[in-house]
Amino acid sequence: MIEEKPLNFKLKVIVYGREFNPSVSHSFVIDDTNAGPSSPIGELNINIRETTFQQIRSSIEYNRAGNMMKRSLMFQEAIFIMQRLPNHFQKPKELTLKYVFGFYSKSSKELQLIDPENEGKSIYELIKSYVDFF
Repeated sequence: MIEEKPLNFKLKVIVYGREFNPSVSHSFVIDDTNAGPSSPIGELNINIRETTFQQIRSSIEYNRAGNMMKRSLMFQEAIFIMQRLPNHFQKPKELTLKYVFGFYSKSSKELQLIDPENEGKSIYELIKSYVDFF
């Protein structure tokens, strides 16, 4: 059996907000509401052959300090951005902080969301199934 070498990458974590049309705003002042991709809020070194989005979710949300699990600064930044995004679908407040993962193409500016049922698959496996996107 041939042992596969690790495929290590730096994963940049961004928050993507649906495009916002300021002409439909009811405000006299247009806020700096994020539309499209945010600036990177963090970076994770991962081996895409082994790492799953379930593992990344845990890395984004929690920081282990000794025997204590705390919310990470990366997740606090994500929450801050998500709370400021327009609620296009009028979801209840508790649902506005739920998020899904996706692949973002810098060249085409398109986003391909990952079905939450596939978060247990390796990122390598998912990339192979979305090869047309890239």
